[in-house]
Amino acid sequence: MEHRFAAARWQTGVTGCPQLEEALVSFDCCISQVVSVGTHDILFCAIEAIHRHAPPTGWCGSIAVITR
Repeated sequence: MEHRFAAARWQTGVTGCPQLEEALVSFDCCISQVVSVGTHDILFCAIEAIHRHAPPTGWCGSIAVITR
């Protein structure tokens, strides 16, 4: 299992779950309810912490800002 995490840098969230260090934002959640619908499960979660990371300075020599 550890080899799956070797390709990126990780930090540990307040709940102990791994979070990508380079993600723009990370939500650290606890599952509060699971609802089965057909062949899928829908997870309802309570946010324990939000960590905003620094915005990217560019990608492949350029930067693009997308707003909605």
